[in-house]
Amino acid sequence: MKKVISIVAVLVFILSLSSCGKSARVASPRDIEFLTGTEAWYYYNPITYENEKMSFTEDFGFYWGCECGEPIGDSDLYEVFDYDNDKKKLRLYNNYDNSTKTIEVISYNDYHLMLKIDGVVKDFVPYSCSFDFDYDKEYIKDYSSYVTTMEVQGLGLVVGPFNYDGDVGYPDEAFDTYMMSEDIEFYDYSYESINGKVNTKYKKLSMAEGLDAFESSSAFIWFNKNMEISKVMYYGSLIVEE
Repeated sequence: MKKVISIVAVLVFILSLSSCGKSARVASPRDIEFLTGTEAWYYYNPITYENEKMSFTEDFGFYWGCECGEPIGDSDLYEVFDYDNDKKKLRLYNNYDNSTKTIEVISYNDYHLMLKIDGVVKDFVPYSCSFDFDYDKEYIKDYSSYVTTMEVQGLGLVVGPFNYDGDVGYPDEAFDTYMMSEDIEFYDYSYESINGKVNTKYKKLSMAEGLDAFESSSAFIWFNKNMEISKVMYYGSLIVEE
C-alpha cells in the first residue's frame, strides 16, 4: 500500500512540475483582435534585405520569421502566445520546455504594431515593404520605424503611416505623437540611380534644418529607452531607367 501511495505522490509531483511556468490564459479572443485582425505584420530588415513577418491566429498561434521562411533567432521554439491587456505584454511559450519570452506592446492601431523585443523597438506594418539600401544599409541599422513626418507640436513630433496619401482621409488614430529627446539628431539620406549609375548622399542636419524639413517627409526614426525620438533620418530615392 505504501508503495502505491509513493508512486501516486511521484506522479502528482511530476505533473505539477510539467504545469509549472504556464499560467492560465489571460487573454480573450477580443483582447487579441488588434493582433489577429490582419493576416500578418511586417518589419523590413536592412541587413537581410527581407521583411520579418509576424502573425497571430485566433487560437493563440504565433509565427515570426523572414519571408524566406527561416525563423528569426529562436522564434521557431515559440508557437503559442498569450496577451496581458493590463500590462500590455505578449507572452510566448516555448514548445519544448516551460520557459517563456515576453514582448512589450508599445502602441498599435490599424496602421502599425510597435513592439519592444529584447530591448529593441520595432514597428511592424500590415504590408510588406522594401527600400533602396543596397549600398548604405548601415545607416538604418536597428531603426525603429519608417514613417511620414507630419508636423512639430512643441516638443512633440507627429508622424503618420509611411505610405501616407494626402488625398486620402485618415482617422485620428493613424497618427502618433512622440516627444523629442534632449539630444535628438537629424540626418538626410538620398539615393539616386540613373541608368544603373548610383549616387548616394548622407549628411547631418542642424536642429533648425531638421525641424524645418519635418513636414510631409519620409523618414526613419529611432527611439531611446524612454520612448523619445532620438534620431530622425529623412529618406528619398530616385530611380530612372531609359
